[in-house]
Amino acid sequence: TPPTELVLEGVTRMITLHVAQKNDYTIVEDCLSLTDLSNVDGAFITSTSSKIMPLSSVDNITLAIPESLKELMQHFKAFVDQSGGKF
Repeated sequence: TPPTELVLEGVTRMITLHVAQKNDYTIVEDCLSLTDLSNVDGAFITSTSSKIMPLSSVDNITLAIPESLKELMQHFKAFVDQSGGKF
């Protein structure tokens, strides 16, 4: 994820980071360039309406949706269902 000071620290982003940490995902705050996308396993954006939305492509770069991202999405849904999104 980009460093907090460079993005809107929305509720969905905060919950996603909380859920990721709780489930032993490694979180790295750094800026990625377009060329860096060729070296990632997958990518996603967060928003209130879409929650965690996998990216399938950016420009002409095709991105996979890895199992770890699908699992994070399931953990996110379970957390919101159980807690109403409060943490």
